Amino acid sequence: MMLAGMSLATVFAVPLARYFFELPLPFQEWMGNPDSQYANGIRLVQFFAAFLSFFLPALLLKFFANIDLSLKTSANWKIYALASMVMLFSMPVVTQLAEWSASLPIPGAIGEALKAQQEANDNLLEQLLVMPNAWLFLGNFLVLALLPALAEELLFRGVMLKLLLSRLSMGMSVLLNAALFSVVHQQVFNFVGIFALGAFLAWMYAKTMDFKLVVWLHLLNNGLLLLLIYLGLEQQVLEQSVLICLPIVLLALFGLKRSV
Repeated sequence: MMLAGMSLATVFAVPLARYFFELPLPFQEWMGNPDSQYANGIRLVQFFAAFLSFFLPALLLKFFANIDLSLKTSANWKIYALASMVMLFSMPVVTQLAEWSASLPIPGAIGEALKAQQEANDNLLEQLLVMPNAWLFLGNFLVLALLPALAEELLFRGVMLKLLLSRLSMGMSVLLNAALFSVVHQQVFNFVGIFALGAFLAWMYAKTMDFKLVVWLHLLNNGLLLLLIYLGLEQQVLEQSVLICLPIVLLALFGLKRSV
């Protein structure tokens, strides 16, 4: 369903983007084009892709599998605070994991293909993250932070994790959920970091069944990173010492384990 959603997004969103932003070039040539209108076209395609690939499949699975999704806040303020600390202080740790993963040698044609795919993803992201004004920041916040937080959490935690928990142990469900979450993001050299993020979100949801909590945590991660990039502070923050941040993350996790 997710692949079908991506295909539909390309079919419907590309003509709309061409019309609204007056883009004459074919879609394959939008990536890397210095004209900001092409970046706007990609944002529109990304919006449709997130909706059709994650939100719509989640609603269909929820309906056909008869999954109940409660919006009641079941976690207390302490859990929200500790979980937010994990997200905030893990950002430099995840950055270091990504750099470590990127340095691993992958020989042969497979390694070259993976590096080419990662480079294409990085170039596309760089194109979208050019934000010379607040309007583009708000557009990116909607497309890259708010919508993914809602749509991805609805699919992966609200629906898929509940289906896994009904058939498997909590540990196995969390690991499988995190693996699927990582694969879908197609960030080959940041697989470990995204896996860790997915596992933490899955564990929090399995323990609290608080959908608003995992949406908030996902939004905090994506939204804060966007804000740091917009303000030009991402390098200063993300290069903080792992030796300082990791103990704080571990202490917050210990507190969460005792609280949930």
